[in-house]
Amino acid sequence: MPVAQDWAENYRRNNGPAALLSSTTVYDTAQPAGLVADHNRLRRVFHETLTEQRHSGGKRRAPYMKGDPAQSATDDLAWDAAAALMYGSNQGLVPHGPVRDVLVEAILGRLAEDAGRNSSEGETQEDIALSDLSGGTVKLLTWYLRHRPGDSANLLGAICLKARVRLGLAPAQVGSLLRRSFHLDSGLDGQTIDTLLDMALAPSASGYRKH
Repeated sequence: MPVAQDWAENYRRNNGPAALLSSTTVYDTAQPAGLVADHNRLRRVFHETLTEQRHSGGKRRAPYMKGDPAQSATDDLAWDAAAALMYGSNQGLVPHGPVRDVLVEAILGRLAEDAGRNSSEGETQEDIALSDLSGGTVKLLTWYLRHRPGDSANLLGAICLKARVRLGLAPAQVGSLLRRSFHLDSGLDGQTIDTLLDMALAPSASGYRKH
């Protein structure tokens, strides 16, 4: 059943990362892990502001809110703020599209340096040793995937495809580099990294693990 197998593989690549990199909100709904983390940080900040003692004119005044009403208002205010950061009316207050483009080009630039240096030494493309991605690049890539997990397969696929077209690097080389770099600097646990990349990378890019 090749057609069914292809469909199942595509479904897993496109939908698996979103499920893997999701968390449960205080509203008991599943959302991208990065969005939930933003929400929880903002909840703490807003709750402290709403419930702390106020001082005005040298006098102590009661907090704006207390108890359950304060927590409920905090949750809702923090969710509106976190959602605006993520989505907004123009890719959110954080422009995820341009961040994605810059990430891809930064990684390709690093790969191009390795390819150029090694080719000048007479090595074939298959023998090129790819150096680890910078820690900052990996952390930003992880941040993006935790906020946009549904884009994991497209983003990693674009990196592998452009590396092959522009630099002649095999997808397996690039996939191995991504896996190694994630294990070094992403902050995710090893099982999550391997599961994510096994799902998001094309078979040609995930043929072996080396980290």
